[in-house]
Amino acid sequence: MSNTPSQLVFWPHFERELKRLKRKYPRVEEDLRNAIASSSTRTDAVPGYAHRLWKVRIPSRDQRRGTRGGFRLYLWVEFNTPPNVETLYPVTLYPKSEREDLSADELGAVIKRFYDWVADMRSGTGGN
Repeated sequence: MSNTPSQLVFWPHFERELKRLKRKYPRVEEDLRNAIASSSTRTDAVPGYAHRLWKVRIPSRDQRRGTRGGFRLYLWVEFNTPPNVETLYPVTLYPKSEREDLSADELGAVIKRFYDWVADMRSGTGGN
């Protein structure tokens, strides 16, 4: 992660995923925030998204597993100038124990929903 100040923004789809995961993994949100705050969080840029979409491995204290068996997060990063702040959008999150990976089609569908939400937010039409 860069030394640029960051703001974390949850969009409605992600908030629903997080709420579902909290039932089984009560510390998932804290694990997520700690991982995002870490200086070594973004390690895998997803090809085709101009270094804006990153796959992040998050350790889970509830599962007592390290990053290999914890959660997978797809994180969208926008750099806003000014005010020289990164906006971080968690796009989707899942436990590695529930699924191996997202297919390109699944990821594309979630990204499309995310793009639509961003467009709605920027146009002022809502975005739930």
